[in-house]
Amino acid sequence: MAAEVDASRSPIGRMTTPEGIADPYPIFDELRSERPVCRDDVYGVWVCTRHSAVQQVLSDPTVSSRRSEAYWDPDRLPAEIRATAHAVYSALGQRMLMQDPPEHTATRKVMGAAFGKRAVALLRPRVADLVDELLAPVAAGGSIDVVADLAVPLSIRTIAEVLGVPHDDIGRIEGWAEDFATTKDVRPGEVDREAAALRGVEALLEYLGDLVGRTRAGPVRDDVLGLVVGAADAAGPHDDARLAANLAGLLVGGHDTTTGLVSTGLLSLLRFPAELAVLQHDPELVVPAIEELLRFESPAQWILRTTTREMDLEGCVIGPGQLVGLFLGAANRDPAVFAQPARLDVRRRPTQHFAFGRGRHLCVGAPLARIEAELALSALVTRYRGIEPAGTAPVWKPNFAQRGLARLEVHLVGR
Repeated sequence: MAAEVDASRSPIGRMTTPEGIADPYPIFDELRSERPVCRDDVYGVWVCTRHSAVQQVLSDPTVSSRRSEAYWDPDRLPAEIRATAHAVYSALGQRMLMQDPPEHTATRKVMGAAFGKRAVALLRPRVADLVDELLAPVAAGGSIDVVADLAVPLSIRTIAEVLGVPHDDIGRIEGWAEDFATTKDVRPGEVDREAAALRGVEALLEYLGDLVGRTRAGPVRDDVLGLVVGAADAAGPHDDARLAANLAGLLVGGHDTTTGLVSTGLLSLLRFPAELAVLQHDPELVVPAIEELLRFESPAQWILRTTTREMDLEGCVIGPGQLVGLFLGAANRDPAVFAQPARLDVRRRPTQHFAFGRGRHLCVGAPLARIEAELALSALVTRYRGIEPAGTAPVWKPNFAQRGLARLEVHLVGR
């Protein structure tokens, strides 16, 4: 049974309520205006909501991405899950997302070998084929759930094929990906939910570790997984457990980001029909509009960093060894940087958004997510005369950290 979080003294607790998940922006606006940097004693995190504060932390080379020891505490869990928790959280702490140089530099070089812009551009024809396949049942029009029928299968099948996952295993991978996402969004006291998620992540890591081993032992492969394993071996001794953890991070991050971007992107356009009409009239604007959709509804709502020295953020002095939460969704709607931030404008060029992070930890999977979203949304605005809400309200996933929809039913009007 989850313990109740006192939302009155927990800014993050307010964001994780059903109301906060559906619309966190009034909370962001309030905090950004009145308490742009404040301490959440329930979560043990300093909350930063202004663009300037987020920029300052992301630009400071002394700020650390290592945070597993401070954020996770496996010993608070029941004895029967404690060993699994230690093993899983130790593995997750080896992802490049949680590394500093020089370890981060070496790991990113390995993963970047297969996920750079040129390599990902080669995947474009396959992504286009998947979009065609998924929309084929409604080629002449009809009703679909954009999440279940398009965004989820597009993202999970793309990243699974990229990693060489057999088609028959995709269903298991999707379930484990949801478990992984849950570990990033566990609320204080949700022991049972965390334990179930940890078992799923343990299975995912074992699966990917076995996949790495079989790739190394088999014939040389020129696909993405072969490139990653080859680059790791060329770089010197590389722990397969660390490689599996990074592959898991890419798989889950790619799945969550694309699913969120496609589904919330379309929802945003439905809520601003004039902007949808702009894209239908000029589909070439879809590519630059992806950046505005990322700004408007950032798939990753917050990321964590750890201070290594005393810092002054917006007049608030934070000591060393403190967890700092950078609320990207709030920074991306800061009126000091973006005019009329609560308005979607597909002609806007929001080059200062933080949807994919910034600096050395810029999301390595960003090029793939952009291509998937571009092709999916381009297909929707060019192949159908109209896109209309199906009458049922959209349903948000109960995950604050990774913003996305669980259901978005629409009716597509054929040409």
